[in-house]
Parts: sequence; C-alpha cells; structure tokens
Amino acid sequence: MIARPRLAWSEHGLPCLAWRNDLGAWCGYVGVPPAHPIHRRSYHELDHIDAHGGLTFSGSLPDKRADWWVGFDCAHAGDYVPALSQVGGEVRSLDYVRAEVGRLAAQVAAVTDVDA
Repeated sequence: MIARPRLAWSEHGLPCLAWRNDLGAWCGYVGVPPAHPIHRRSYHELDHIDAHGGLTFSGSLPDKRADWWVGFDCAHAGDYVPALSQVGGEVRSLDYVRAEVGRLAAQVAAVTDVDA
C-alpha cells in the first residue's frame, strides 16, 4: 500500500490541498466557496481554467474547509506514477504540485462570472 501524505494550506484566500492518490501520484485541489460563480460546476465546464494535465475533478472531499473542490492529478502520460512500475516519466514533486495549486487558486480567485 502506498502512503498517502496530505498537506493543507490557503492561497489567494482559498483553501488548498495536496495529497497522493491510490497510485501514489500527487493530486492538487482548490476549495470553491458557495457564493463563487463556479461553485458546484463540473470540471468539464471549466476548460478555461488551466492546471497540470487539465482539471480532472470537481466535487466534495473529506476536508470541511470547503464543500466544493476543483482539482487535477499528476498521473498523466509523461508523469511518473509510483504504483504502475513504469520506466521513465517525470516525477512531480510536492513543490511542483504546490506551485500548480497556487496557479489554480489564482485562476479560481480571478473568476467573477460563470462564463469567464
């Protein structure tokens, strides 16, 4: 079983999370407050928001700082995924994920219209 480290912090006034999924790949999330235009929106509708490999998640998480989260994972082609016993792929560090989550938080914070 792969250890699942987790880190929580805030950026741009929004709650942020990073943790490893069951494959050992880092994932990053930003909490979306209820009054925000993208609250409860599917990540499929948010193609104008950029994150590593594109957004791959929207929904609830077991962190009570927000009831809606958007996020991404680092288990895409070209990423090293620990549980896959693969050769090659770029290792995505926690520092990398924190920076990507910060970029994601800045984009979410900047949204003022549901179509923006």
